[in-house]
Parts: sequence; structure tokens; C-alpha cells
Amino acid sequence: MTLQELRHLAVTLAHSFDYAQTQPTPAQHILSQYHAAYMDLQAAILGLSNDDAEKNSSGRRMAYTKSLCHILGADIGFTAVVRYALEGHRAGSWKPEQMSDKDETRLVGISEEEYKTLTRSPLKDMLAYHRKFHPEIISDFSGITDSELNLPATFWEETRFPIQHRLHRYEAHFCATYHPNRQGPGCDRAGSQ
Repeated sequence: MTLQELRHLAVTLAHSFDYAQTQPTPAQHILSQYHAAYMDLQAAILGLSNDDAEKNSSGRRMAYTKSLCHILGADIGFTAVVRYALEGHRAGSWKPEQMSDKDETRLVGISEEEYKTLTRSPLKDMLAYHRKFHPEIISDFSGITDSELNLPATFWEETRFPIQHRLHRYEAHFCATYHPNRQGPGCDRAGSQ
């Protein structure tokens, strides 16, 4: 079973019982798993210099800056996909086609050129951007309803996975990228596909 499948099972099981109204929703539960991985990374790289972040430490397939760049790209891409799907579904106009580049820029507030500049910047600049963007993800998606979790979203694949799949991908991709041998900080569980 993959990390993503285990996380989906954890959310399903936790919400199959009669919860009080103060308990987190399934969307909030999924986002809490992602947030925990995000915080683990913040703790792991605390105090890392820009020079050290550029080096491949033993056992790592890429430098921390490259890993963070990859994570940022995924977070930005997943956010655009979920925002686009929610926008279409909520307006009653969702279509299975991929969003345009113009829509992606509008939905995430960063152009392709700005993204390229960001990914070439020092670690401290990428971390600053991520520290601003991460809470937006949590805030924007914590209100997703249970029924919206099952609505389809379009990314690059032919399969139109549900929004909950996309939300689980934040953590699963984050963990697999950050530390593929352990599946990420705090992620020494089953692999993430």
C-alpha cells in the first residue's frame, strides 16, 4: 500500500465514526497530513546556509534547493489544478480539459517567468515564498466539502482523479521528493506513487 493510499484510508476510517461538529472535516484532515510534512521539512532545514543547501549530502539524490524547487513546482501546480476544478464545479461549468497557461497564472498569482526566477533564487528566497504560499493552500482548501472531495480535477494525466486525490498528492509528492529513501521527513511509511 502506498503512503497516499494509507493516508486516504486514515481519513476514511477517522470519518466513518460519529464525530462531534468540532472535529476536522476530511479535507482538513488531509491538509493536516500535508502540513505536518511541511513543518518537518522546515525543522530539518532550519539554519541551513544557502551554500550548504546547494550541496548533495550523502544519500540524497539532489541538493536541498533542487528538492525545494521541485516541491514548490508541485505545490503551485496542484494548487492551480484544485482551484481550477473547484472554480468550475462551483460555477457549474467544469470541463475535463486542462486549464490554459493564462488560467494557471491567474489562479496561483505567479507567471512562468516569475516562477523561473523563483526557482533560480537562493534557498532563503524560495523558503520565504513557500512560507507565504503554504498557508494560502491550507486556508483556501480547508473549506472543501465532503461532496467536493469526490469531484474530478484535471492535471496532465488522462485519468480525472478526484479532488481528494489531488489533496493527498501534496503530502505524498512532498515526502517522496524531500527524502526518497525514507519517503520524506516523518514519512518512513509505505512509498508514495
